[in-house]
Amino acid sequence: MKKKLTTKSLDALPINAKRYEVRDTATAGLLIRISPKKVWYYSCRIKAKRRRIRIGTYPVISLAEARSAVRKVSTRH
Repeated sequence: MKKKLTTKSLDALPINAKRYEVRDTATAGLLIRISPKKVWYYSCRIKAKRRRIRIGTYPVISLAEARSAVRKVSTRH
């Protein structure tokens, strides 16, 4: 699922028994995986292989911090 993430929408995301992901439309490559925890990832391709770089857990890492981290990492690739 893709949507523009906000702090309010992140807090409202339900934690289900089955893992799922929500991608941020405002920052390319940023996604949050919801399982028992809400975990930030940066999704990219490195040498034609799909990679996921773990950024941290929400709410320890805020939405603004996650977007900033993705911008820093994406300039390297």
